Amino acid sequence: MENTYTYSPLDRVIWDTPATEAILNEINRLGVEKVFIVSSSTISNKTDEILKIKNTLGSKFVGLFDSCIPHSPLENVIDCANSVQQNNPDIIITIGGGTPIDTVKVVQLCHSLGITTIEGLKKISNKHQKKASKIRQIAIPTTLSGGEYSIIGGAMDTKKQLKERYTGNDICPQVVILDPKLTLHTPDWLWLSTAIRSVDHAIEGLCSSSTNPLIPPMALNSLQLFARSLRDTYNDREDIFARSLSQKAVWMIAKNLGNTSMGASHGIGYLLGSIGSVPHG
Repeated sequence: MENTYTYSPLDRVIWDTPATEAILNEINRLGVEKVFIVSSSTISNKTDEILKIKNTLGSKFVGLFDSCIPHSPLENVIDCANSVQQNNPDIIITIGGGTPIDTVKVVQLCHSLGITTIEGLKKISNKHQKKASKIRQIAIPTTLSGGEYSIIGGAMDTKKQLKERYTGNDICPQVVILDPKLTLHTPDWLWLSTAIRSVDHAIEGLCSSSTNPLIPPMALNSLQLFARSLRDTYNDREDIFARSLSQKAVWMIAKNLGNTSMGASHGIGYLLGSIGSVPHG
């Protein structure tokens, strides 16, 4: 419908706050008792961040899936969904880039619709699901691709080498936590390349023919922040203020996903990722 702006069911964004502090506050606010963690293997195996979160959760921690594979192959999504089903948590904490966040979006659909097989997943690809999620996620992004703000997830059919689209009314995270210090673990090439993905979103928003009054100014402001922060991060990767500005630039533009049409670059990105294992960006 024209002249309509749709907000995703994201409760809140918390910025410039240590992840463990924000997690504890949100777990108490939401009143959940069982928490499952999904993370990238790098964050889990090469840093102590997952251990910190587990210690913060204490007895509320019920399980971990840290075997996410880039581009979220359907087989990997089902493995994660089965692990979530076995542990029956109240909420999922997702930490990492677009891969674990997308994986959990599709896992939410599996959990809510009782899907346990790849064949079952294929039946709902490219078909929007309206059923309310039985479980939500708290996302702690470590890259700048911006998928944490949308109700769109992607998972790859490895036989076809094609990334399939999965959408649902509320599969976006319930809470997003932006901890710029945590992103110091992200390799520079990944941080900067995923930023280009969000720069692309901002340019598409700025150049869009949409009459939406929010998108052009937010896109321009996002580009202005990126123009400063990405140069500063490139020159000094320890610049936490610059990292924070980049995260806010993503927030400004990524929340508009779905409210403006995407250009050819978006479709090309999906194909390159599936066929050539090219990272987002």
